[in-house]
Amino acid sequence: MGKKFLNFIALSIVVFLTACTPKSSTSSDSGDTSSTSDTTSSSDTSSTSTSVDNDNPWADLADDYYLDVLATSGNDLLGELHDLVCETHTHYTTYGETRNLFQKTDYNPSFPNQHIIEFYTQASIPGKWDSGETYDREHVWPKSLSNGLWTNVGNNDANGGGDIHHIRPTFPTINGTHRGNKEYGDLNGSGSKSTYKYDGVTYEGGFYTADIFEPKDAVKGDAARIVLYMFIHYNNPSSLGKNNLTTASKIGTYDKSGILGSLPITNVIDGTKSEAFELLLEWNEMDPPDTYKINRNNAAYEIQGNRNPFIDYPDFADLIW
Repeated sequence: MGKKFLNFIALSIVVFLTACTPKSSTSSDSGDTSSTSDTTSSSDTSSTSTSVDNDNPWADLADDYYLDVLATSGNDLLGELHDLVCETHTHYTTYGETRNLFQKTDYNPSFPNQHIIEFYTQASIPGKWDSGETYDREHVWPKSLSNGLWTNVGNNDANGGGDIHHIRPTFPTINGTHRGNKEYGDLNGSGSKSTYKYDGVTYEGGFYTADIFEPKDAVKGDAARIVLYMFIHYNNPSSLGKNNLTTASKIGTYDKSGILGSLPITNVIDGTKSEAFELLLEWNEMDPPDTYKINRNNAAYEIQGNRNPFIDYPDFADLIW
C-alpha cells in the first residue's frame, strides 16, 4: 500500500510540473492558434516583410528588367520575351557605330583600356579600330541568311545588322573565309581546323567545311545565345506563332517598319527545325555564361536599353523549346 501511495505522489508531481510548463512558441500542435512566436502569422495582413513577387517568377532577375514577364514556359514566354527585348531596345546602334563600341562590350578585363577579346579564338587583341586589319565585325547571323533584314547593311544602317548584342570582333580570315555565311552545325571534329596566326601565336577557332562552321567549345554557348536572341527579337509576331505581340512601330524610339521579318532558325543552324533547336540547347548548356559574358550583356544593356535574356537566365531556352 505504501509503494502504491508513493507512485501516486510521483505521478501527481509530474502532471503538476507539465501543466505549469509554458507552451513552446514552436509547438507543432496544429490546433494551437494562440502561438506566442515572434514570427508573423500567415493570417496577419499587416505584415511589413518583403518578398519576391509571387505573381512574377522572374522579378529578381537583372534589377527588375523582367518584371512584366509573367509567362513561365512555351510560346507565351517566347512572346513576352519578344515584346520585352523589342520595346526596351531604345537605341539602335548603327553598323558603323559598332567599330567604337567593342572596347566597352568586349574588353579584356586584364587590359580594359587596350585589348578586346576576339570572338571565335578568344585571343586578346588591340581594341582600337584599324579599318579591319586586326579584326573585323562578325554577323553571327550572317547577312545573306537574314532574309533581307540586314543583307545589305552599311555603316549608317541601324537594324539587326548593327545590334551590339549580335556583332562581334573576329579575325578577318576566320570571319570571311572559314565562317563566311556558313550555317552553324556539329562536325564532330571533322573538316578543316579554323586557325589564325596573330603576333606569332596560332589561335584555333573551330572547324569548318564548305557548308558548316562549328565554333570551338568555349564559344558554342555564346553563339547559341546570340542566335536565340536574334530569333526572338527580329522575327515578326506571326513568324513566332503569335498575333498579339508588339509591332515594328512600337519598337524603341525609332520608326522601324520593316525591322522585323521572317527568320527561320534553319537559315542559320544546320538540320531540321527540331534538330536546330536541340543543337542550340546543347551548346547553351555546355558553355554557360561566365562573368565576362555577363559583363558584356550589362554593357550592351547600357548602350541599347535591352538585354539578352538567355545570358541572364539560360534556362529560358529550355523552358521555351
